[in-house]
Amino acid sequence: MGSNIYLLKVHGTGAEADYLQLRDSNMSLIGYIRCVPPYQGLKRLFEDEKVIDKISNTIGQLPYGKLTKIEL
Repeated sequence: MGSNIYLLKVHGTGAEADYLQLRDSNMSLIGYIRCVPPYQGLKRLFEDEKVIDKISNTIGQLPYGKLTKIEL
């Protein structure tokens, strides 16, 4: 994977949970996981604990519907 990941937080409707889209530098969808708890979904996509922690800590601060770039 590249060194940049793009995150998009999607607001769930009604009883559905919020979701997080993870995209690579080509904007290809690499993952679609629940925001709470994110760890299991991230563990399937990434092996590095530092990357998982960085993304997990960023999720709470993300605005809904805004594409956010993070460098890994």
